[in-house]
Amino acid sequence: CEMMRRLFVHVPPRSLLASGPVRGMAFKTLYTGVTRVDGIGRNGSVCKSNDGALEIELRKPKELGGTGGRFGATNPEQLLGAGFGASFQDAMQLAAKNLNIKIPASCTVEVEVALGKDDVTSKLGLEVEMNITLPGVEKADAEEVVYEAHKICPYCNATRNNLNVKLHIEAPDITREAEGA
Repeated sequence: CEMMRRLFVHVPPRSLLASGPVRGMAFKTLYTGVTRVDGIGRNGSVCKSNDGALEIELRKPKELGGTGGRFGATNPEQLLGAGFGASFQDAMQLAAKNLNIKIPASCTVEVEVALGKDDVTSKLGLEVEMNITLPGVEKADAEEVVYEAHKICPYCNATRNNLNVKLHIEAPDITREAEGA
């Protein structure tokens, strides 16, 4: 039993940690965002970016027994949703440009990030639902843009096969659900 405990908490040598993930091609870093969280996790920690653009208090939501969000405070799920939504919007713009499809500046991506527990394994996990609105875009074009954006978005690529992602597309004459991760 003591041997199992050691194996479970074993940390690989620093050289293995520094090597990073195995990728199919060379990875060229375009930008690195750096944040630091000081404190006690979701219960009053402060998250700061190294450039000073972000400084926000983290609070546990009421649903998890915390004080909930208040002005100037948020939680990790909301931060993930903001990053995921912005990244997906950028991916939609790139996909639309590549497909020669015009999408309006008024398009929206509403992201719901759910924290839950697996009934079988009792492990904590996340699920994401994105409600995408593309006013003035034809059904087939909206679907094609979202499909391609899902392949381009770095958040989608980072979470694929690790996170359930549901995409809900709203465009004229359509409300279609496309499941994928």
